[in-house]
Amino acid sequence: MGIEKHGYSLLNPPNEEELRNLKKIMGEDEDKLQNQLVVLYKWLDSHPKMPKNYDKTKVMNFLRACKYDMEKCKRKLQAHFYIRHEFPLVYSNLNPRSEELTTFPKYGNALFLPNLTPAGERLFFLGMNPDIDPDMIDFNAYCKFGYMCYDLVLREQFPITGDIILMDGTGFTMKLFLRCINTAVKDSIEIAYKGYLIRLKSIYIVNAPAAVDKMVATWKLFLTEKIRNRVVVSKNSDILTKKFPLHCLPQEYGGTLPKINQLTRQWHESLIKNEKWFLDQESCKTSEPPKKEDNIYDDRFGVEGTFRKLTID
Repeated sequence: MGIEKHGYSLLNPPNEEELRNLKKIMGEDEDKLQNQLVVLYKWLDSHPKMPKNYDKTKVMNFLRACKYDMEKCKRKLQAHFYIRHEFPLVYSNLNPRSEELTTFPKYGNALFLPNLTPAGERLFFLGMNPDIDPDMIDFNAYCKFGYMCYDLVLREQFPITGDIILMDGTGFTMKLFLRCINTAVKDSIEIAYKGYLIRLKSIYIVNAPAAVDKMVATWKLFLTEKIRNRVVVSKNSDILTKKFPLHCLPQEYGGTLPKINQLTRQWHESLIKNEKWFLDQESCKTSEPPKKEDNIYDDRFGVEGTFRKLTID
């Protein structure tokens, strides 16, 4: 039977056998997990500066990402709730019916594909509409849409083994790249680095543009050496069907899923279905920054200090 699909996000849950394998890979003990969660909930409820409208499933998935280290999870939760205060352009006005979020699917895609890989990884897709003038793109909406999708998948009950990013470089010009790197996209990477625990397994950049070498060299400044070595660049998308089952990929990339634009619209509909939850989550933040010694970052994703300092002319 596995886990029933409840409709928070568009991720399809693993079946019973897949779920057992995932928990085995993660070393998850159900009784220990539940006991740890009781302690974490009491800590959050008693901490005067922590929000009280936190999502309990999100806390569970943070604990999993911290490999069941409760002290690390406490520090990471505080960092997560603080970045929601620190980046108001991304974490305020979380109304899925707003003009910025309703317009977003016209010029880009930032979403999780519905099916996990056989190894239990989530696939996150990024791409731009090549027919849109870069000056017309609202990059704050781009980041907000993506993190709203991410917050929804953090409500899922089942564990995952990591995340894989698929990026389509079609129409990605140097002008667009420079605009990205000096705007909310840079903030988006800092948010991932500071406020989440992303177990990034690999990054595939397909349909890479002619200027991709310079773009990727600059973008790699954001990543640790381990993750840099996991970036794969291809001038076409054929590599995806060699690496992933067809049921994990959209039609444009040789798969059996709906086209990517249709999936983006479905995600927007999913955001709307969770409108009440998102509006409630706007206040789920703290203005108290983590102590310097507690301000742990996700060293699997990036290098501290890179983001705010980087400006490209």
